[in-house]
Amino acid sequence: MAKIFSSLIVSAFIIICRLDAFAVDAAKNDSLAEITVQSTLAEISDYRPGYLYMLVRNRSDSTLIIDSVTVAEYPKFLRLRPAYPGCSDSDMSFITRKHSKLPYPFITPVQKNETRIYGVYVEAPDQVLPGEHELLFNVHYHGYRAEKTVSGSIPVSQKIKASAYGENQILGALQNGITFLMIPGVIVLIVTGIIFSLFFPEIYKEKYPEWLKGEKALNLQFMVSAITVSLIFAGFIYPLLAPLTGNGKRNYLYGYGFIDIYQMWLFAVVTGIAIPLFWKLGTALLNYLKHQKSEQDYRKAFRDSDSPMAFLKKILDSDPESKAWFPVLTIQSTMLKGFLIEKDTEKKQELWLIPPINVVWQTDADDLNNEFSRYRNDKNASLDDILKVLERGTVEPSERKGVKSLEWKTVNGYIEKPSKIQKGAFGTPKAPESLFYSKFSEDE
Repeated sequence: MAKIFSSLIVSAFIIICRLDAFAVDAAKNDSLAEITVQSTLAEISDYRPGYLYMLVRNRSDSTLIIDSVTVAEYPKFLRLRPAYPGCSDSDMSFITRKHSKLPYPFITPVQKNETRIYGVYVEAPDQVLPGEHELLFNVHYHGYRAEKTVSGSIPVSQKIKASAYGENQILGALQNGITFLMIPGVIVLIVTGIIFSLFFPEIYKEKYPEWLKGEKALNLQFMVSAITVSLIFAGFIYPLLAPLTGNGKRNYLYGYGFIDIYQMWLFAVVTGIAIPLFWKLGTALLNYLKHQKSEQDYRKAFRDSDSPMAFLKKILDSDPESKAWFPVLTIQSTMLKGFLIEKDTEKKQELWLIPPINVVWQTDADDLNNEFSRYRNDKNASLDDILKVLERGTVEPSERKGVKSLEWKTVNGYIEKPSKIQKGAFGTPKAPESLFYSKFSEDE
């Protein structure tokens, strides 16, 4: 019984499958139209549009009416419109995602055994997404069979290959192991190496590794560097520079065309030239800043040939908060004293000491002298206040009311000129004192 039951189930399954196949064949045979697609559009690229043609053959015994031809699916980088004799770009607009019906003005009944041709113009106006893509159309129709209205639709598809115009021709020589995404880095490194070898001094050429010059393109270090530069180029440099050409925002990671290949190559060459130039300019600027700092440090440095006014200004430059009174140090070898004018730090092995400063006023400089004396006798007075009084006296000595001279004063027990002394050559600093002496001129 079990064997008989199993045989019945298998037989029923076979009958059902045959009925389904018969139904499918019947549906196919019941179609009033036969549609085929013909095209030479094996590959499409920007700057190279193409055409494909749908051939609709009436298989019925009566008139067949084509209701519409719609584009069910197509890549977003493509544009499609109807194509027929006498049609121009100004006559027809391209379809959109919302309005995907191809408007043919001559849709008329297709007579028995007649074939009607519907052309489609296809173009990639800008960037393409390289690879194989599929166009899917749906042809809606109705006709008559056995005096009854029969309607339906037939989907047809066409595969096309998309590529950027000129990609194979321009980049073909570099296709052995080098992809489009790697090319910017390869160009940048090679151009940079050429600039270094042609225009830079030998001392700079030695700092540029040989493997970066592209002499061995399969060198692992070169390839890693090229890929790194290419990723930076694709993600940041190209999207940043592309709008400068007036072609709008572009990013070839999402698709590219001939203009992207052209701009990528141009930008890569420019970047390769710019890197060594900016490096050289940066080096020159750094050297200039170092030179300026050296000069500034030299101008700020104390020298034993400096005048008292120069010393006072440099003290204030090094310490804007400096007071007018300074600690007194005694040099152990000579037992001569001097005023310590700079802060003692661990880095300093020597310290500057200066003798007292004598200010000689003109005979009628009572006001300035009084102001100066007030600051000189105040141990909390700032050096800046005293310096301002002295500068007024030296800048405006008219009517004998200014400073006649500012000089180092020879005082018994003190050094006679500024000196730089080793830190271990003097004893413990004594309490701060005023380093200024003041008197009126006796010659006027």
